[in-house]
Amino acid sequence: MRKGKAFSVAGKLALGATTLVLATIAVTSFLQYRQQSAALEASQERTASLLATSVSVLAAQDIVKRDIANLSISLRRIAQNNPSITWIAIFDANRKLLARYPEQTTRGLTENIRPIEQEIRHGQTRFGFIQILFDETPLKEARRSLIRTTLMTALILFLAALFLTLTWAKIFSKPIENLAEAAEKVGEGDLTVQVPVPSQDEIGLLSDRFNNMVSQLNASRKRLEQMLNELSTLYSVSRVINSTSDRSEILKLNLETLATGFGFSPVAILIEQNRTWSLAAWRGADPEAPSPLNTGKDVSPLDLDRLNLKGLIESDSVEKVLPNAFPQTWGFEPDKPCLGVTLRSGSTVVGILLAQAAGESTTEADQILSVVASQIAPPILISILTEKEMEKITNPYRYIAQRIEAIQKRALDFGVPVSAVVFETERVPAPGQAAETEKAFDALDRAFRKEYPETALVVRYGLRQFLAIVPGWDKAEARRSLMRAELPHSDSFTTRLFTMPDDARSAQDLFAILETRA
Repeated sequence: MRKGKAFSVAGKLALGATTLVLATIAVTSFLQYRQQSAALEASQERTASLLATSVSVLAAQDIVKRDIANLSISLRRIAQNNPSITWIAIFDANRKLLARYPEQTTRGLTENIRPIEQEIRHGQTRFGFIQILFDETPLKEARRSLIRTTLMTALILFLAALFLTLTWAKIFSKPIENLAEAAEKVGEGDLTVQVPVPSQDEIGLLSDRFNNMVSQLNASRKRLEQMLNELSTLYSVSRVINSTSDRSEILKLNLETLATGFGFSPVAILIEQNRTWSLAAWRGADPEAPSPLNTGKDVSPLDLDRLNLKGLIESDSVEKVLPNAFPQTWGFEPDKPCLGVTLRSGSTVVGILLAQAAGESTTEADQILSVVASQIAPPILISILTEKEMEKITNPYRYIAQRIEAIQKRALDFGVPVSAVVFETERVPAPGQAAETEKAFDALDRAFRKEYPETALVVRYGLRQFLAIVPGWDKAEARRSLMRAELPHSDSFTTRLFTMPDDARSAQDLFAILETRA
């Protein structure tokens, strides 16, 4: 983040506040100057008025008698008592000069001179006029002094206001700068940063919300990293499982994953074959310890009632099970509950996965074991069961039934049909052909989505089937669209076309037709 930017928040606040303060000081100083200057001028006006009144009282008879000598003496006395008077004269009612002081002419006396004229009255009688020339030098000096004082005061006030404004702007903008720096660190990947909450105002609320957001992001990243680690382990296991058909190797790999990858110990897998339960795989805390399977012990048929596992069969989630009835050779601590989850294929129970968590808390262990059971158990079952048994108990389209029905419901709301396009291989590819079939399905998947963007759902199950749900297609439109397009490898698969609701009123009807034809 750049420091000292010309248009930072603090600078903008200081500039705005300083401009406002400067304008306020300027207007206030101008008004004060005008007021005091007007007061000085009014003082001179009052002086002239008082002099005229005094002359009217003292010199009225002298004016009437035209006693020039007494008038001159009165004018000299007035001028001597008022240093600001430069020249003073008395005129009669006809504006004829009677007396003046001093005697020299007033021509040229224009600089710093202010003339004032007042009538000389006594009651309702006007006797004459008095003219006074005031020297404005003291007034201008007073004005200059007033200006200097006003400017000095304004400068002091401006500097004080500027200092206070900058200080306030820095205090106000500091939390925002902290947020900006923290946001930059978050952008660089540091999710441990926290900013101080300076107050309970809007800035404090924003800081608190920012801290909560970063904490949530940090927790989410940790959860995501954990999930990625788990998925990476599961993906590695799935790749190995898909590359081998050896049952013992698959079971061993899954036990190692649960023990070393997720910290479960011990771990046991029970399977049911021909209505008989038996221990199919086991791993204890010590990998070098002899397995019950290797020693020939406890591999006889198992009674789920005696093992307290009968209730687990009725549950679809991870449950706590007391292992006090388990054989001691399995290595489960009898007083510590273990976790159990039923391995299912469709609605048929085919096995049980038992594991004891290493830590005290089982919240994360429940989630991990549930993921392991749902993601790893199917490949184990595929290796255990024959293809005929697998097809009998597994419906490859069951898990998308709800999505198809949701698509169909939206289509019915708009009064349009829904078509299902199925590409299917004749049989499960041999191990050597699996990679080529996988590439063919990938190319077909990409081409179908690109050619028909209105496709709402594309699902592949293993290497045998490819199902596309396209709303708005009736059977004729579907045939025309498929004939116009050149889809890669489409000739290598059997293509089937079904229209809903003509061929099937629901997803279950569609699956029933597919299963019957398969």
